[in-house]
Amino acid sequence: MLEDAIESLSRTGYMRDEAAFLCLAATHSGYFVRRQFNEFLHQPRGGAAARFVEKLLATGHAQVVHFRLNRLIYHIRTRKVYARLDQTDNRNRREKAPLTVKRKLMCLDFVLAHREQRFLGSEGEKVAYFT
Repeated sequence: MLEDAIESLSRTGYMRDEAAFLCLAATHSGYFVRRQFNEFLHQPRGGAAARFVEKLLATGHAQVVHFRLNRLIYHIRTRKVYARLDQTDNRNRREKAPLTVKRKLMCLDFVLAHREQRFLGSEGEKVAYFT
């Protein structure tokens, strides 16, 4: 299922690593910061994250959210991305309160730190696992 979603997003112009991160971030958080993308790629700060964010913003797949101290957070909120993930009813598309955004970013940090583990991010995955 994840491979299908990555392939589907790759057909929209994202490189495979970008599509994989987009799947992960959209499913488990809906929000991300550049640092998390860099950690996913095991790269220091740099151009890869800038190009990815530019692509997301140019296609309208994400929106910039400004927080205190001029921190930029990116919200994956378009139906197009979640439709390609077969998660059209995913609540991560909706705007959240600042404390909820912080919790979602921490959740994505946890998933990134434990990528060898299996996480059930979508309703379909949870239903399939428990039935």
